Amino acid sequence: MNTPRTKIPDDLREKQLETGEENIVDRPLSEERMLSYVRRYFVGLGVVIFTMVVTVFFWNLLAPEKCRWLSQIEMDRISNLAVSIIVGLLISAMATYFFSKRR
Repeated sequence: MNTPRTKIPDDLREKQLETGEENIVDRPLSEERMLSYVRRYFVGLGVVIFTMVVTVFFWNLLAPEKCRWLSQIEMDRISNLAVSIIVGLLISAMATYFFSKRR
């Protein structure tokens, strides 16, 4: 995989070659490091979306009637979806735990 490199000025590059230093900007990202950045990005995005959904849900649950914008049916759908996601995550975590123990 070709990764772009940042152009380093010639005088700085010569100094690096003389001293044996390698600038971190000059090194391409390894595949593991790039995957780590991608995972971190999507986990952060998931946390932000989760926080927004929880905030909207609790706002519509606790706010006065005139300040709510979700109906009771929509609130029920959100809570059913949340229960489904939590059960799925628990089943996945238990399966991963039990199958990794047997190896």
